[in-house]
Amino acid sequence: MDAKFNKSLAISAILLLISASFITGTLKVAQRGKRLIEVKKELTLLQQEKERLEKEAEYRQSPEFVEKEARNKLNMVKPGEEVYLKPKILGDDLLGVKNARGDGLDDETGKGGVKHGFFASVTVRINSLFDRIRDFLVLFQS
Repeated sequence: MDAKFNKSLAISAILLLISASFITGTLKVAQRGKRLIEVKKELTLLQQEKERLEKEAEYRQSPEFVEKEARNKLNMVKPGEEVYLKPKILGDDLLGVKNARGDGLDDETGKGGVKHGFFASVTVRINSLFDRIRDFLVLFQS
């Protein structure tokens, strides 16, 4: 009986080792499968990003984009085209003057008065005129 018990014990130990090895292998395969799914999702996202960037690069090389950028950033116009400039509006208070905060308060006194008094509106109008002249000159320099 002792030899039979030892033989059964040895077979049980071998089967236990085989089962443990099988379970370990199965867990590794499951982990790798999960990682494969994650990598496939990441690959899909990267492919979508690549397609988006390729479309953007293609658009940036198109004549429409070049024209839009030339008009907006370089202030260029087509030959024979007329351009109308919109005047700058500095404020909406009575004299057309606001301080940098935009609240209409005098920086020195903190009161609602205009910093330069009566001549503030004249100064604003002169500055506006100079801005228009500068914009006009910039338009014809390009």
